[in-house]
Order: sequence, then C-alpha cells, then structure tokens
Amino acid sequence: SPIFRLHSTANIFASREPWTYNPRAEGVMSRFMHLRHQLFPYLYTMNHRAHAELLPLMRPMYHVHPECTDAYQVGNEYWFGSEMIAAPITDPADASGLAPADVWLPEGTWTDAMTGYIYKGGQRLTVCRPLEQMPIFLKAGAIVPLQAHQEKGNQLGHSADMQVVVAPGASGNFRLYEDDGVSLDFQQGKYAETPLSLTWAEKAATFTIHPVEGDCSL
Repeated sequence: SPIFRLHSTANIFASREPWTYNPRAEGVMSRFMHLRHQLFPYLYTMNHRAHAELLPLMRPMYHVHPECTDAYQVGNEYWFGSEMIAAPITDPADASGLAPADVWLPEGTWTDAMTGYIYKGGQRLTVCRPLEQMPIFLKAGAIVPLQAHQEKGNQLGHSADMQVVVAPGASGNFRLYEDDGVSLDFQQGKYAETPLSLTWAEKAATFTIHPVEGDCSL
C-alpha cells in the first residue's frame, strides 16, 4: 500500500501494533516493514513518476489492461509501480496453514518475488501462501532497486549500500530518481537519475548501471 500506518483506532481490542500479536505474526509484520523500508528507492522513484506523469503508485488491473475481461475480476490485485503486481491475501488460512488469492497474470513471464517460481502469463489462477509470504509478481525484465536493511536504521534515500533485484525473461530499463528528500529544489532541476538496464539474451544477461544524469552532488 502507498500508505503505511500502524495506528487505526483507539479501541484497545482492535490495535494493529506488531507486538500485540502472537510471536509468529509479529515476526512476519516486522519482516514486511523491513521490506517496505528497503523498497524506498523504488517507492520514491514511483512517487516521482506519479508527480511527473500522473500515474498512481497503485493501479487496478483494469487501469492498465482495460481490454481484458479478467482484469475486472480480480478486485484485490493491483500493479505496484511499473515493475510488479501484488495480490494481497484477504481470506483466512485453511487447516494446512495456507490461504488463497485469486490472481490474473497478463501475457508474458512472471517471477514470484518471494519464491522465485516462474509463471506463464495470460491466465487466471489461484495461488496459496503461508502467513510469511505474499503473492508479488515481477514482470519479465523488471528492475527493482532496494536499499540494504540496516538494523534500527531509519534512513530514507542516499544509501551507501544498495541492492538491485532483476527478473529474468526479457530486457528491461529503470531510471532511479533521487533528490534531497526534503525541499522543493527538484523543481529547479536539483535531482539525479541513474539509468539501470538489463539486457536479456538466450544464454546470458547483462545488467548495467549507467552514469548518473543530473545533479551528481546529491
């Protein structure tokens, strides 16, 4: 979700703080909060895209694929930025400990970000996951920049230690956007973009970090 809030109500019986749940649930929530923090370079770039191109961070499937009937049948599923699709699970788990999500994948190749499993697109399917996993699918050629997790760290941006996740199956491009994160100086051109590219071939793949464009002092 583009909005992250722990608090929801003053009712002591409806609290959402991780430490009010059982240890397993608390651990799951903590790991996903870490993941959200790691995703900051991607989220910041996508929010800049929303500002510059009026494309929301979250887009329902029919928003991107209006010609596909199946896109209107998966109300919980959405594009999360340009590189991935998320399908939150809202049904309870069964006796096996797994819960289902109704998923439609557009044409192409899709990689499960949490399991590495490869799916063929152009189909509707039900995926089942334990509490520790969420169905997140990377399009072929996806490039997702992350900042490394730092224990008790709260830095957003300008990370000295970054990681990049790429998905197989096609070539792809991504422009990492950065500014000072505080002021409106980006309106005067004080920002930087770093082109990232994945060149996919049958027997080899090349990932390239191109020279920074714009204000290199950031």
